[in-house]
Amino acid sequence: MVALTAPEAFLVAARVRKNARVVAAINEVHNKTRELTLEQRLRSGIMCALLDEKVCSIYPARPLGCHGFVSVNLDACIAAFVNGAPPDIPMPSEYATVLYACRMLLMAALRLLRLNDSSYEMNAALAAILSQENAEARWLAGENVFAGVPTLAPPPPQFDLAINEMAAYVAPTL
Repeated sequence: MVALTAPEAFLVAARVRKNARVVAAINEVHNKTRELTLEQRLRSGIMCALLDEKVCSIYPARPLGCHGFVSVNLDACIAAFVNGAPPDIPMPSEYATVLYACRMLLMAALRLLRLNDSSYEMNAALAAILSQENAEARWLAGENVFAGVPTLAPPPPQFDLAINEMAAYVAPTL
């Protein structure tokens, strides 16, 4: 399960929009996983809709969550993603730190622009975007193109405070 913000989803959607096979795969995975928990998703064996022969088809445009997911243990990945074991995948803490910093900066920028900074599950967000014409332009104009797409948990209070402080620090320069 990949969490992303609207700008990340629009970037991915722009990359895949003209590929009918990938769009169909996104919708199929979304329909199969929309009610599943993370552990149920892992046990289901349903692979990411954006994989093409087990390789990321959007690697240069992948969401921040994918950038930050760096395993240092192949056996742990095989156990979780192939054998369905509970995920226990060691990752360098520096990658998570950079991921959270980037995500917080992105959210601060969205707040400065008075845009929605919610996070969504990737397949649900992509399915919503890809089913609509001009979704990005409409979202930028203030329309809720993610109506019906559940938002993921907001940042913890200490992160939310830091995001607001980042936005306040930059706001006078705009």
